[in-house]
Amino acid sequence: MAVSDGLQQTPCGLATRSGLRLLGVIGGILISLLASAAPSRAEAPPDRMAMLARGINVAHWFRFPPDGSTRALRNYMDDAAIASLKRLGFTYVRLAVGPEVVMRGDGIASDKLDAIISAIERFQKAGLAVMVEPHPQNLGNWNLQTSADARRRLLGFWRDLAPALAHLPPALTFPEVVNEPMFADPAQWDRMQGDLVAIIRAALPRNTIVLAGADWSSINGLLRVKPVADRNVVYTFHTYEPQVLTLLASWEQGVDTASMGKLPFPVTDQARCRAAVAGIQHQRTRDIANYWCSERHDATTIAANLNRAVKWGRDNGVSVALTEFGAVRALNEDSRNAYLEAVRQAADQARIGWGLWALEDSMGFAIQPGRYSASTTLSPAVLRALGLPPASRR
Repeated sequence: MAVSDGLQQTPCGLATRSGLRLLGVIGGILISLLASAAPSRAEAPPDRMAMLARGINVAHWFRFPPDGSTRALRNYMDDAAIASLKRLGFTYVRLAVGPEVVMRGDGIASDKLDAIISAIERFQKAGLAVMVEPHPQNLGNWNLQTSADARRRLLGFWRDLAPALAHLPPALTFPEVVNEPMFADPAQWDRMQGDLVAIIRAALPRNTIVLAGADWSSINGLLRVKPVADRNVVYTFHTYEPQVLTLLASWEQGVDTASMGKLPFPVTDQARCRAAVAGIQHQRTRDIANYWCSERHDATTIAANLNRAVKWGRDNGVSVALTEFGAVRALNEDSRNAYLEAVRQAADQARIGWGLWALEDSMGFAIQPGRYSASTTLSPAVLRALGLPPASRR
């Protein structure tokens, strides 16, 4: 996760590797030949999009894991815990993979690759689709815009992972090129994304590939991306808007986040909202809170923001999915749950899939990494906001 769209950014062994790399080159040539004529429609198959209806991000299995040893990575979550996610009503997991955790040089270590594939297989055995994506821990070392080394490592990541996914069911396996790329020049990202699609498609001819915009996977970044010629793709976007609410303006040094946590949502009455924040003592914090009241955000403004991405997909004849949204737990429970419900309902009404960030993150369920089990009680209020009644755990 990294935040954008608004005020400020802040959430199996391999055989014949050389032959697979050659296939990637050939695939790139074929895609380049097709790139001059974008398809009129490029929606992913309906059954694939149905699998992306309701998602939960698993953030710390392979990214900032509590224990990065191969043995621990194989045992981060047991089969009963995985099955419980399916029973709760989720249809897919988005599995974040930290390149720093699994890579050695420009490739994925074979033991770590085995652990990734094993995790995916176990999710799929439970009936869950898996969106798997490289999700760097340290953006400074993985600045794709300025670092040729980072770009080379990302290509190497997919040269290893894509062939390792080939034996898995395409209907349940969604390779996502990378989490939240940041490129000031969208054309530069378009070229990079095309290279990644070529590598992935050479090894996975039938899978639906997940693509992104150039600006932290934001809606604004999505609106500037050039759709690829490949027809079997879906474009992801993330939204944490409005960030004054979801992040409590935490980018402002010295802001009183405890007081900001009292922000109401939805704002149906500006005077009542101002009265609710009038007791804030810190001047800058009070100014931000009053600004929040003046914006009058509610479910309608949330839907209007999300529908910018939906319209872009419709105008370009491509599928889109919201794969990250959330709000910090320091926000009061009523406002937080109302916000989560507003985003989820907007996605449902637009008939696009969604994914909460995350199972083990304060923006979502805040389960301690590595501690989720079948007996863990997830917040009933958050489940209701997601349209997943707690009674569905049976």
